[in-house]
Amino acid sequence: VRSLLANTDALRIYNKGVSRRRGGTAMVWGGIGVAALGVVGLAMGDPEYYDDPLNTLNELSIIAGSALVATGITFRIVGKYTVKKAVNTYNAGQYSSSLGYTPELQLGFTGNGVGLVYRF
Repeated sequence: VRSLLANTDALRIYNKGVSRRRGGTAMVWGGIGVAALGVVGLAMGDPEYYDDPLNTLNELSIIAGSALVATGITFRIVGKYTVKKAVNTYNAGQYSSSLGYTPELQLGFTGNGVGLVYRF
């Protein structure tokens, strides 16, 4: 894909989208890990000591892990739309640079009579 988009503005947009998706993936997996550590910490803790600072720390790690997962999912979604924008930018440039012609569908004469004609 990068070689196809080389020397175009679409390449910069594409790289930004891929970078966001990679960052989002890292955040999702990091958040899952942080939340899992909090869950394991709560499960191994002593249930008699609810006011224990360690329990509070475990609860905060679950909250932080969940926030990381939500942020990572958002980054992945935004990155996906950025990649789509790069493809649309490239395609728009291809259509406009092909000698000024744009694809069109119309009724016209063909070798076999009248029919739908697609010109590009």
